[in-house]
Amino acid sequence: MSEQIFNTSSNNKRIAKNTILLYIRMLVTMIISLYTSRVVLNTLGVEDYGIYNVVAGVVVLFTFINNAMATGTQRHISYELGKKDGRISEIFSACLKIHVVLGALVVLLGELVGLWFLNTQLNIPTERMFAANVIYQIALVNCFIGIIKTPYDASVIAYERMSFYAYMSIFDAVSKLLMAYILLVVTFDKLITYAAFILFVVIVGFVIQLFYAHKKLPGLKIVAILDKSLYKYLLSFSGWTLFGSVAGMLETQGLNMIVNIFFGVVLNAAVGIAGQVRAVINQFVSGFQQALNPQLVMSESSGDRQRQFSLICRSAKFSFFIMFVLSLPIMSNLYQFLYLWLGQVPNYTVSICILGIVVQLFECISSPLYTTIFAIGKIKTYQVIVSLFRILSVISALTICYLDIEPYMIYLMPCIVAALLMGYRVWFIHKEIDMSIISFVKNVIMPVMAVCTITILPLIVYKEFAPYSESIVRLIIESICIAVLTGMTIFTIGFTSSERNVIIQQVCKYIQK
Repeated sequence: MSEQIFNTSSNNKRIAKNTILLYIRMLVTMIISLYTSRVVLNTLGVEDYGIYNVVAGVVVLFTFINNAMATGTQRHISYELGKKDGRISEIFSACLKIHVVLGALVVLLGELVGLWFLNTQLNIPTERMFAANVIYQIALVNCFIGIIKTPYDASVIAYERMSFYAYMSIFDAVSKLLMAYILLVVTFDKLITYAAFILFVVIVGFVIQLFYAHKKLPGLKIVAILDKSLYKYLLSFSGWTLFGSVAGMLETQGLNMIVNIFFGVVLNAAVGIAGQVRAVINQFVSGFQQALNPQLVMSESSGDRQRQFSLICRSAKFSFFIMFVLSLPIMSNLYQFLYLWLGQVPNYTVSICILGIVVQLFECISSPLYTTIFAIGKIKTYQVIVSLFRILSVISALTICYLDIEPYMIYLMPCIVAALLMGYRVWFIHKEIDMSIISFVKNVIMPVMAVCTITILPLIVYKEFAPYSESIVRLIIESICIAVLTGMTIFTIGFTSSERNVIIQQVCKYIQK
């Protein structure tokens, strides 16, 4: 496998193949997930749907340590694969043992602190407290499985076995669709049944993944690790990652808790729907990014700076454009899309959705940057700075709540923080491995700004003067036109001449086949 890693042509073909597989997975799961969400929302109702989101959010509060370990595990396995003499089994075994202990710690913390928080601090209707407690316990078990599964997820991605990853995602989506239909005929408490079905799907998926990893991934074995220095190395790296995980937890679940305390579960439902919209659109980008991330880490471990810089710029720019060409038509007709999807649109959902999509657009550019930073491994100062920025979002949210400003404004600060962090990451990589800031601005930021300006300004003028219509035909035609015009702008303004030539050549080859 080492020879393949250092073969650029082989790497590029593997990236292309994995990207296609992940996009097939994305299209299937997105279609199924959109319909599943509609059925579940209408079956549970806005109140129960909001309760599930906020209760599950309490459990997520205790997984910030796992988020730190997950990032480190992905980095370490990919890094070892990029070396000719990598210690893959040792790294995997040590990470797995750490995650088992971590899972037990999270469950203990959840039972002691989380249960108290659920029953004394959250704004949940009294008649639904029993159901909330039951789904909380189910969510804890779900969380434990998710934690011990992390090294297996990291290994599948590091080995670039995207076909298996795609199949498992489709299995998960189809299972949840079946679950949604079963909910329609269930006479028992639907909220509890929903949580139990999700747990069942997670358990089955974990068992399948466990057998696959040990049978199909070469060198992935559980071995006895007595070297304390290895555990110390892994925990030290993850210790600094913990700062970012804590801050990320505060910015997402912390905001969710603040919204619940000040505005109740109905607004939590709006936040949950906005999160799903953001996640669905991001799926179009994540396939491309996941195919590139292992190569970014391997290029760092092999010291191939030229390829590393090329991957950073292309991943950042292409990820943004993929997200932008999909999100602009959706944002311009968001209420109509939400109404067709859900049948009912909770207050503030549109505003929160748009702000969430803007955050994700900044994250598209940042994704290869923080992947590279973690590959470099010097993350102490980086994580402290990132944590301070993210905590600003929570402080701003509390200020907005006490000043009685419109609640959707809570989600404006994360947009500003995402933009600032993007700039900081570019500077950090420049400082550590001498990546040219001017080159990054020229190859990524300027094309992005040019495309955004040329497409958004005319669209604002059009929306200002065009009469409002609820026609589905007009919605479809208008969305397609916006997407096509945006795509044409990206092709002519956003891409370089060499990039355009490569795209044309690939299209011609495909047509000839």
